[in-house]
Amino acid sequence: MGNEKIKLSDYYLGDYYNFISTDNEVVVADRMGFLLSLDTAQTLKSILEKYIETHSQKEISRYNFDLFRKHNNPDAEPVRKEYKPTSGYVYFLSDNNGYIKIGKTINIEARIEGMLLPEEPKLLHSIRVKDYNKAEIIFHEFYADCRKRGEWFALGPKQRADIQNGYYPDGIDELLVEVNDELE
Repeated sequence: MGNEKIKLSDYYLGDYYNFISTDNEVVVADRMGFLLSLDTAQTLKSILEKYIETHSQKEISRYNFDLFRKHNNPDAEPVRKEYKPTSGYVYFLSDNNGYIKIGKTINIEARIEGMLLPEEPKLLHSIRVKDYNKAEIIFHEFYADCRKRGEWFALGPKQRADIQNGYYPDGIDELLVEVNDELE
């Protein structure tokens, strides 16, 4: 292993990336589902190649273990943060291609205004829930076979009607606070 080490913190590559594989195609998208530019992908590739060249799995494991010990009492079991549900909305947006984004937010209007899309998406439906993280995960898992990229799904007419008529996946009804029917 060489002496030169690359620090990922030297590069801003966004919050995180999703690696998506569909129809023998692998793409890398940001957390909103937008694909990486080729320049950013090339930078990420270079960083990962350098990282692989200069680190061993043993080194990585030792570093992670030492970091864990540094942040925790070495004699204590790992402490888990208590999960606190956050109330908010799960929303269903339609883009000009007919894809549906299933997302979560505390403020729907601000969320839509903050999106960087070629055209303004149409809010089709939203529900206010006691735990928007859990509710979004339930919807994403339920419609996983329809996922196109990131949080964008190709839902058929029956699936859209089910949403409009309140036929939600198991687990959603117990989280519901309010329903906003805007589906076509």
